[in-house]
Amino acid sequence: THFAYIGGNDSMDTCAQLERRARDSGQPLAVYGVPKTIDNDLVGTDHCPGYGSAARYWAIATQEASLDLAAMRSYDRVLVLECAGRNAGWLTAATSLLKESSADPPHVLLIPERRFDREAFLAAVDAALARVGWCVVAAAETIRDTTGAYVSQSAGGLDRFGHPIVTAVGEALAQLIGAELRIKARANKPGTFQRTSMAYVSSVDAEEAFRAGRAAAERLAEGQSGSMVGFVRRSDSPYEVELGAVPLADVANSERQMPADFLVGEGALVAGVSDRFRGYAAPLIGAAPEPHFSLASVAPRSP
Repeated sequence: THFAYIGGNDSMDTCAQLERRARDSGQPLAVYGVPKTIDNDLVGTDHCPGYGSAARYWAIATQEASLDLAAMRSYDRVLVLECAGRNAGWLTAATSLLKESSADPPHVLLIPERRFDREAFLAAVDAALARVGWCVVAAAETIRDTTGAYVSQSAGGLDRFGHPIVTAVGEALAQLIGAELRIKARANKPGTFQRTSMAYVSSVDAEEAFRAGRAAAERLAEGQSGSMVGFVRRSDSPYEVELGAVPLADVANSERQMPADFLVGEGALVAGVSDRFRGYAAPLIGAAPEPHFSLASVAPRSP
């Protein structure tokens, strides 16, 4: 009997338990894991299918929403974008992939790898407002404050896998900005759109997802078991990867966070993403979209 399971951290833990139970009981069950999570936090693989498309979603949608904010800056002056990602900032960082200058959005990044500092955050928003006239904040849903507590956590407790239920960090930050800086802030939370929008699918991501599934089926047919398909990167430019194998026991219940050299800036706030991150993530989102208009480049109409 062959069993291939596609998913993220909890799915790979399930695979590991099934494979171990079958082996211990002498059952003829071969188990193989196929990585798939927009969180991009599975260990043992360069990246996860699903991430490239979700990263493409955020790279483009951030610029689209920001143009709207810039046009409406006399009303809404701050936009908080709430990104998925559990305990890693991969998706939040992807909001910066089409950023070309310091004036471009996002202006403030909040990721789980750095603790949220209330005063530093408000100062960064205030500085962006003074410099640009409006401000876009990209925040991971699971940021924690300096005490280790979630900035926004549901009273619902834990999900069925034992993970804390966190919700509405975007609204919490928007309300904080409104109360402390006395300006209007809006929060956008795309929810499942960031993982379901076919309009933003990366062609690279789609092709690699197929390759990973096929590799798992072929390995099961060959009698292999107990591993997950892993991507091994050979080159950023030209982009080149090959498929390896990662023991399920090494993947289960582990999370891969962003390397420090993928980020710019020390302390609680992330000033931006590094060229290393751009080299890593840019190939995954596929062909660059057509450039958007810049408000600064649009000449005013004659009366």
